[in-house]
Amino acid sequence: MLSYQVKSVYDKLKYMLSVALLSSCSSALFAAEEAESASTELPSFVSVFLDLKINGEMIRSTPFGHTIEAWSAQIVLIFITIVSIIFMLRVSRKLVVKQVPDKLQIAMEMLCSSIKGFLFGLLGEHNKKHIPIFATFLMFIMICNMSGIIPFLCAPTAKYATTVTLAIFIMIYYHYFSFELGWKHVLMHLLNNPSNLIMWILSPLFFCVNSIEIVTRPLSLSLRLYGNMMGKDMLLGIFMIMGVQVTVAMIPGTIIGIPLHFPFLFLGLLLGVIQALVFTILSAIYLSLWTTHEEEEPTNSQEQKQQVEAQQAVS
Repeated sequence: MLSYQVKSVYDKLKYMLSVALLSSCSSALFAAEEAESASTELPSFVSVFLDLKINGEMIRSTPFGHTIEAWSAQIVLIFITIVSIIFMLRVSRKLVVKQVPDKLQIAMEMLCSSIKGFLFGLLGEHNKKHIPIFATFLMFIMICNMSGIIPFLCAPTAKYATTVTLAIFIMIYYHYFSFELGWKHVLMHLLNNPSNLIMWILSPLFFCVNSIEIVTRPLSLSLRLYGNMMGKDMLLGIFMIMGVQVTVAMIPGTIIGIPLHFPFLFLGLLLGVIQALVFTILSAIYLSLWTTHEEEEPTNSQEQKQQVEAQQAVS
């Protein structure tokens, strides 16, 4: 029974991952401007390809090379997404009911159950239909963040074009479901749901603040993820270059450097997981704030009172 539930979640995740691919690929609209600002980062297979020479001329210096360089982050992003989709398709086909499940199935069931339970606690019963898309964003961003520590790959989330696209997608997503509840619901949310005279007097102020938050929330989401991932890549790149320079100073002519960046790989791994969780948690909270019905608030307070009374009775 659990395998069927996990397989259903996986079937939804693999299609939602395709949606994430399409939305993230639209970040190529910003790629040309972003390519103009060079940064210290680890080389990827795209940069290695651009450094090759054809007839004595580097590919990077050709018009084709300029186009590839501008789209380098998007090429890596598409590659990572295709590999992820293929992996999930292969895994989902193997998720069947067995008397003795193998280790891969047990690991996948535990992962899916943990993610589903974690997101259900954030979104609640009335928003559980959004669990697949947020699980996709969690896994997608986590994979993109961790790809920066794999040799000849880079973290697509270290480019602002990618993070701002994901943030805009999330903003459109939760506003779409907010407008499904009606214009009155959206307007009352912007006015902070005034319930008395003082709240109505202050409602224009709340309207201005909540209207500004429509823009600042995706901006903060994108800048936070971009800043942390870019800083991590720059840190790894700087220490890797330092390792090569130290080795060359001691042994002239060598091309192998001391791996000074190795301890920071574990920090990058931890940072990638944390930032994916932060992005997903905040996005889920924004969705819950915009799609919460007014009549649900008394129910939640009554449930809290019942829990308090039960705890007091036990004590």
